[in-house]
Amino acid sequence: MKTLTVPPPVTLPNGDDLSFAQWVEGMTSDRKFGASAKTIFQAVEIIRLVKEANGTVQLDTAHWELLRDVISEPSAPYNPAIMIHAAPFLRAVLEPKE
Repeated sequence: MKTLTVPPPVTLPNGDDLSFAQWVEGMTSDRKFGASAKTIFQAVEIIRLVKEANGTVQLDTAHWELLRDVISEPSAPYNPAIMIHAAPFLRAVLEPKE
């Protein structure tokens, strides 16, 4: 089990706010989540847990590992103009509490 601290929303260069839940849901559109029915169900569970989070979210280690792998090396490169602002989201996933 991994515990993630939910960071506050960030403001993107266009002025829009982006929440951690919105970002995670967007990351689940990565092709790695579409590899099998199992990974689709993992995506559904991750999204549900993150949307229900109140400050922290606990993910099963297998779910966290899939999310970590996608975030560490997404199928398509990140847009750095956006990800510079969303860096707290990366840190929240890549540096969980045990």
